[in-house]
Amino acid sequence: MKSVIKRILGTIPVLIGVVLLIFIMLRIVPGNAAAMLLGEHVDQATIDRLTEVMGLDKPVIVQFFDYLAGAIHGDLGISYKYNRAVTDMIIEAFPYTLELALLAALFAWVLGLGTGIIAAIRQNSLVDHLFMGVSLAGVSMPIFMVALLLQFGEKNPGMVRVMVGDALVLEHERLQARMNQFFERIESTLRQCLRGAALAHGSGTPTVDAQIGARVLVDFTVGRLQRFVRSGFRQRPTDELQASLARLV
Repeated sequence: MKSVIKRILGTIPVLIGVVLLIFIMLRIVPGNAAAMLLGEHVDQATIDRLTEVMGLDKPVIVQFFDYLAGAIHGDLGISYKYNRAVTDMIIEAFPYTLELALLAALFAWVLGLGTGIIAAIRQNSLVDHLFMGVSLAGVSMPIFMVALLLQFGEKNPGMVRVMVGDALVLEHERLQARMNQFFERIESTLRQCLRGAALAHGSGTPTVDAQIGARVLVDFTVGRLQRFVRSGFRQRPTDELQASLARLV
């Protein structure tokens, strides 16, 4: 019982740290959030009113404690995109998320253990090769990651400007360095996935092939996002995505 209480108490600083990290990430984005939300052709008085409503005119420390107090009481604010309470949206979607998660876990355990045992017993058989082929479907993970990143950018134009460095011009160098690290980690993850695919295809230089493939996919992703920004958010990054990725891979 004591160990359980200690673990529960130990999670409190972690939760506060996570909340602080999220708050800082939201606040380091350059520009006025109210102005970005309203768009370009809005007078300053309207921006000032929305800034006051959102509480962005208060000192940062006051904003943080207001944010923390709201989170403790289950008030996560209002979604400015859907004009609904964020808490209500989470509660509404939670049962479906939980159902999908449990079914996915059950499916993975049953199928993974079953196929692993059968493949081990009947090595080099048709069943073994069939299961190997299905497992190689995981090679599609890099394409999934690229598509997911581009879809995220399409739904969040403001963040795209930060991701490609357009909103970080003349800002602190550390902000630009963080975005560079973000894409470096994406490239590293893609490289690991592609190396497994190269090995499965019998490549003599799997590391080199994976490195080149990862760079091509990251350059493709960044290029699509930059074109989205340069076009004034008219040319969507997911336009003709399937055909473009088919040519890359």
